[in-house]
Amino acid sequence: MALTALLGAGVAQADDYAEITQLLRTGKPAEALAKAEQRLAAAPRDPQLRFLRGVAQADSGKTAEAIATFTKLTEEYPELPEPYNNLAVLHANQNQLDKART
Repeated sequence: MALTALLGAGVAQADDYAEITQLLRTGKPAEALAKAEQRLAAAPRDPQLRFLRGVAQADSGKTAEAIATFTKLTEEYPELPEPYNNLAVLHANQNQLDKART
């Protein structure tokens, strides 16, 4: 029974990721951000939710917040390449090419 509960939790998370991603794809970053924040209240260390929050922040024009989110992810999960890539894009968009290269 516990295994079923754990598998159900994994499916629920996958649904959350898919829903947030779909909101981002359809140009609804504010809704995606709200959904990510809501889900992060229950799972604050989830790197995928945190990454999606950063994408939603960037798409919402909240560049400083997105940079902070991605920077924190690189510190806590240095093996993940995606936060570094997104940081580089954000820095390049601000014409901070040295930071983007780093």
